[in-house]
Amino acid sequence: MAFRNHPRVVTKQQFADGTTIDGSRLDDAMQDFVDRANSVPRGDFADRYMRTQYVAGWTPFHTNTNETHHFPWMPHVNNKTQVIGLSTDPPSGSFNNVERVKGIEAPGIKSEFDDENINLVGHHQVWETSYFFHKPCIVEDIRLFLFTSHPDASVRKYTTDFTYGSSPPSGFAEDDPTEDLSIVFSVDDEFNREDRQKASVEAIRTSFQVPLKSLSQLKISNAFNQTPNSMTPVGHFDGSPFGLYVPMRDLNIPIHQNSRVRLAIAIPTYAVVNVSSWPANNPWQVGNFSLTMTVLEEIHG
Repeated sequence: MAFRNHPRVVTKQQFADGTTIDGSRLDDAMQDFVDRANSVPRGDFADRYMRTQYVAGWTPFHTNTNETHHFPWMPHVNNKTQVIGLSTDPPSGSFNNVERVKGIEAPGIKSEFDDENINLVGHHQVWETSYFFHKPCIVEDIRLFLFTSHPDASVRKYTTDFTYGSSPPSGFAEDDPTEDLSIVFSVDDEFNREDRQKASVEAIRTSFQVPLKSLSQLKISNAFNQTPNSMTPVGHFDGSPFGLYVPMRDLNIPIHQNSRVRLAIAIPTYAVVNVSSWPANNPWQVGNFSLTMTVLEEIHG
């Protein structure tokens, strides 16, 4: 049975067998009803939400695999290479956050640097975006798009197919789908927001087979040098939309007021070129990243 407010929510005057019914009590009860109706308390009507989508993207400057600029991508682990003029690793505890993100993993990649581990084949690069919500809201879903060149394109600029190469991590074979991409959604601790160990991981997707599928069946001409005709697309040099799509649907994560949340994407950087089809030196050059987070925000007024 659906919940219904008790009469005492409206008025404290109760009329039943064994009680008196007089004009003053009736007047008081009627006045309570009028005051309640005029005030329109928040709990008397259903909550209404507006769907808002926060969109972020990353596009490589060009497809030169020797490009050294990596921002906003940052190494997952803080060590001596992240500090200018530091030749040796500092003592334990020198970094407030040794790792930038909680929960990410990939075959053959350790979360912490270990120069003596002969099975270490790489590390992670992380692109993290933070959002601050003044009022409570609900995170409905998160979707990642990674656009690569279509196989039918005349000139393919982004050719990664997300499979392991001739020297895959232990337990995998050549041409197996990779399992080295992670998506993490977390909420900072209310009392110590800069301490990543205290962050609450609300949603995570890791250790899954990275698929590669067409994002649209729309066929677009590759003849991008044609002169545009009003309102008629002339095509794109990479052909039809194609690449990676990772949905995280129906999350329905409640976010409390004055929260700072973080949405992180972790990709692998392998020490050996032929471990995976991800570019070994600059994995962020794999294609165009597009990230969408859908949030339900309550309508006030």
